[in-house]
Amino acid sequence: MIFDEPNAEERLEQLPEDGQTPFQPADPTRDPDQPADSDGQPTTSHNTTHPATDSGLDVQQAYDEGLDNAAELTEPNAGNTVTGYHEPTDSEA
Repeated sequence: MIFDEPNAEERLEQLPEDGQTPFQPADPTRDPDQPADSDGQPTTSHNTTHPATDSGLDVQQAYDEGLDNAAELTEPNAGNTVTGYHEPTDSEA
C-alpha cells in the first residue's frame, strides 16, 4: 500500500516555513600565513550560541555581515593574550 504524503491532517497543520532548507553561508577563507588565533583571521559564524542570535535578526543582514555582526556581538575576551606558560611539575598537579 502506498501512502500519500502529506495526508489531509498534515496539510491542515502545515506551517509556511515547513519544507524550507535552512541556509548557512560558507565560512570565510582562512589565511594559512597567519596564526590561527590572529586578529586577522576570519571567525566562523555557525558556532554562535549567544542568546542575542535566537530571534529578531534580519536574515539579509545575517547573510551579508555574518551572524555575529548582525547580532552586534563582541568578543568578551578581546585583547586578552597569553604572556607565558609554566608547565606544572608532578608535585603541582
